[in-house]
Amino acid sequence: SGPGQPQLSTTGFELARGASRSFTVPAPWTGRVWARTHCSNNGGRFNCLTGDCGRGLSCNGAGGVPPATLAEL
Repeated sequence: SGPGQPQLSTTGFELARGASRSFTVPAPWTGRVWARTHCSNNGGRFNCLTGDCGRGLSCNGAGGVPPATLAEL
């Protein structure tokens, strides 16, 4: 979420191959959304090859490390 904006109800989730998920954002809202790929959970350490935020499954305000495809709203 952008500065002064409410945190979304979820800030990270896993999708199975071919799955989809919808989420609602309040109006007005600003923030960033990006995908992470090739993720693993190694001994409790969740990390991804692309878009990793270094904070596990929920990024809690941290941005995605390149390479990442980013949507800013």
